[in-house]
Amino acid sequence: MAKTENRLSEKPSLFKLTVPIYVEYLLAMLVGNLDQMMISRYDNNCVTAIGNANQVLNLLVMTFTIVNTATTVLITQYIGAGRKEQIPVTHTLAVFLNLVGGGLISAALFFGADPIFDFLGPPEWVREDFRAYMQIVGGTLFLQSVFSTFSAIFKSHAQMRPVMLLSVVMNVVNVATNAILIYGIGPFPQLGIRGAALGTVVSRLVVTVLIIILYFRYIRISLSPNNLCPFPFDQLRRIAAIGIPSGGEGVSYNITTMVIMIMINTFGHTSINTKLYASMFAMVTWMFASSVSQASGILVGYHMGGRDHEAADRQVRRTLLLSVIVTTSIAVLLRLISDPLFGFMNADAAVVTLGKTILMIDIILELGRAVNIVMVRSLQATGDVIFPIGLSISSTWLIAVGLSWLFGIRLGMGLPGVWLAMACDELTRAVIFLFRWKSGKWRTKNVID
Repeated sequence: MAKTENRLSEKPSLFKLTVPIYVEYLLAMLVGNLDQMMISRYDNNCVTAIGNANQVLNLLVMTFTIVNTATTVLITQYIGAGRKEQIPVTHTLAVFLNLVGGGLISAALFFGADPIFDFLGPPEWVREDFRAYMQIVGGTLFLQSVFSTFSAIFKSHAQMRPVMLLSVVMNVVNVATNAILIYGIGPFPQLGIRGAALGTVVSRLVVTVLIIILYFRYIRISLSPNNLCPFPFDQLRRIAAIGIPSGGEGVSYNITTMVIMIMINTFGHTSINTKLYASMFAMVTWMFASSVSQASGILVGYHMGGRDHEAADRQVRRTLLLSVIVTTSIAVLLRLISDPLFGFMNADAAVVTLGKTILMIDIILELGRAVNIVMVRSLQATGDVIFPIGLSISSTWLIAVGLSWLFGIRLGMGLPGVWLAMACDELTRAVIFLFRWKSGKWRTKNVID
């Protein structure tokens, strides 16, 4: 454990924490989207199947953040307060909870693929492809639950590079297995969408095994069932108190995106594919805000554990400015190069034309989202977890979903109306979150005493 303690004594900078997280986030999210890119050259109908399946898969992956977010907050504040004796129990409990939860979710997805398809309502001709992808990828989602838990632990200890490198490995393995199994190379048959699903599973299995090995190599903190005897109900209570509201915010947001996807499914094939491609491009933008906010949240947690509120405030303000400048710039760049982007995806002319409009609106949307991501993570790091979920649930359902129906369906604006509705939601929440931070109520929060 000495090696870990030496690493913890260092004072990591925001830049050194952000870059590995951004690379890791970007590459990890590309795993699912690489399936869409590679499968689009095999059969465009498979893009619709994978896109709809990922709506559900991404939502359920968010449930793992209930434990992971709480774990990060607790560990960083324990480190800041110098209470390292609590950390082994937190590690073990986090792995246990997500392993059990991931197993139950995997079973539900494997046996419930058809009811999920009926709920989403995509075109009937993609049912078989949807079922195959959901059963293979969803049925093994417990691998992602385990990997994400260890990833959160590494980040809490300011060890970002191993997770980043594993994300590189994940994508290399995924691309290689996709190429072999989708198109059929050498002795392997052409499996199409099943090949894409198997590529995702193989890549997740490889990195899950590797991150467990690296945990015992770099972290070196006891991870044993003995840490749960007697069962740490007090730690469980803390994880629930932080994680359920924090994770609930993300889960609620992803449910609204799924509801909005159901609306978009009624607009036709062009709108469905445009949404999927535009969301993939926008991901490059908001992934920076997500990574810099997570890096900042780790530092804010250290400051809060040491009761240095002024340092926490300065950290958040610097992060907010950086997030807004970079994400808005990336959004503008994506709009400027939209033609080659959609061309790379083998999109037809109708998708390219609609996509340009969507990416223009997305510039405004990403401005608001950059603020929201930073503020939510910062408030969570301080222990102020109830307010974000209350605001997010009310705003996303009333504004994002409500206006999507009004603009997109009632007024006949289609996909641009939906994107405009989401932009209104992001901007509204951004303004309110800024006032919340300025009020200073987060200074009164305390999660480890």
